[in-house]
Amino acid sequence: MSSQSEIVVTVKAGQTEMPVRAGGDFIFVKEAARNVRVIVDGQAINMGRGDKRRIERSEERKLSGNLAFDSFEVSNLGDDDLRLVFVVGEGDYNSQIVTGELSVSDYIQTNLSGTSKTNPTTLKKRVGLVSMVETPIVSGEKQNSGEMPDLDGDGSTACVFWHDGKFWAMGGSKIGSFTKDSVGAYDEVKTIDLTDVTLTNINHMRGAVCKHGNVYFVNGYDLFTFNMGLLKAKLLVEGFTQNLNGGLGLVGDDIYQTKSTSNFGVLSRYNIKTGVVDEVTLPSPSNQIGSPVYGTYGNDVVGVGGYLYIANNSAGNYYFKWSPDKPNEIAREFHNISAFSRGMCVDPYGRYVGVAVSGQFVRVLNWPETTLYGELYVQNGADAATRKPIYLFEPLPFYSKGSGFVIFNLVAKILNAAISGASEKWRDYVNAVTFTDGDNEITFSAGTQSFARRGLDDDFGIFVESDVEISVLPEFVIDASI
Repeated sequence: MSSQSEIVVTVKAGQTEMPVRAGGDFIFVKEAARNVRVIVDGQAINMGRGDKRRIERSEERKLSGNLAFDSFEVSNLGDDDLRLVFVVGEGDYNSQIVTGELSVSDYIQTNLSGTSKTNPTTLKKRVGLVSMVETPIVSGEKQNSGEMPDLDGDGSTACVFWHDGKFWAMGGSKIGSFTKDSVGAYDEVKTIDLTDVTLTNINHMRGAVCKHGNVYFVNGYDLFTFNMGLLKAKLLVEGFTQNLNGGLGLVGDDIYQTKSTSNFGVLSRYNIKTGVVDEVTLPSPSNQIGSPVYGTYGNDVVGVGGYLYIANNSAGNYYFKWSPDKPNEIAREFHNISAFSRGMCVDPYGRYVGVAVSGQFVRVLNWPETTLYGELYVQNGADAATRKPIYLFEPLPFYSKGSGFVIFNLVAKILNAAISGASEKWRDYVNAVTFTDGDNEITFSAGTQSFARRGLDDDFGIFVESDVEISVLPEFVIDASI
């Protein structure tokens, strides 16, 4: 009896010769948003949805009773990650694949997950203008600094995290919120129930991060958590780190901290969804092709915009920049932020960093060294209380029109501001945008496919100020929001 099985793989954009451990006499492409290169025994061929490749067994394999191949390789030369479904097995395979859309469906065809499990929802936002004037930003420049009220009677503020549009300082059993403009007094103070946990010295609370209203913090060598609604702390991982000073960095669903004081290039990692704890060894900074010797890894880490930034011991005003999507690469960026060793936090827009300096002092500083090419905002209709900023750290095409501007490539910026940390893979979750260009209301639609699968981008102009509706899969909003 012949044996056949479905193999599902995701090949990252630009990834070549990814091994697929499945053997057989044929390869059939059941699902693929676009063509891929399939390599069997060194022979490459482009294959698309519905294509079959049959390989004859060599005489040696016939005599030994082996299949024609034991594995094959796949290369994705496109700009987007790609989900593929192969049927691989013994004998032959016949399946009728009809291309084209034969029926109307609310479900969306995507690159990463095939047919979506949910129907798209509509995100409605008003986009408004603050300024389109170019302004230099000096990294490390103080925006505000001051002594805060004593949170827990011990005269110390330990670390800072971000939640619901504000920085929160943590000290002992209390947390207090503040913004760039309210340093000197807390907007709100809450008490954490520590009944079920045992904490060490407050000065050993060096890092905290927050996602979906759940705060994760390190005290001593252990990782703890509490919910911003229930405010009851519990122990998550005993012995998560051997380092008392490293701070925490959040990238996606993973929390990172330098593992020990003897080797800052090894990180402890905790996955929020699975609870799995492991470690990551960073690539050597001095082994990067075409790059100078960057120095050595430092103690502090912080997550910003899908990247983990690690302090540079050899150059205090530089940070290493690392992505879990490209684990063997490391870059260096200028950020004139001293290693405060008190769990600093960068806002989800990459604009400001909040730090606990010493005692009860906190500071809000500029994070990037760059040019601000403009500032916009999003909010719910006329409700200014829901306003969130859009910082343009890169020049976008625009032109003036009447009382406003028509600005291009704004969809990603709107999503990132509205959701506070939206994934860079937004094109595989969005299938339509309705907007005005100042003259007409336009719906830019990919039909029953995502923008990524249809090959679309947000290269259209949106009039500011106006209302924008984005048709997006709800899991994008839920998973990205922090």
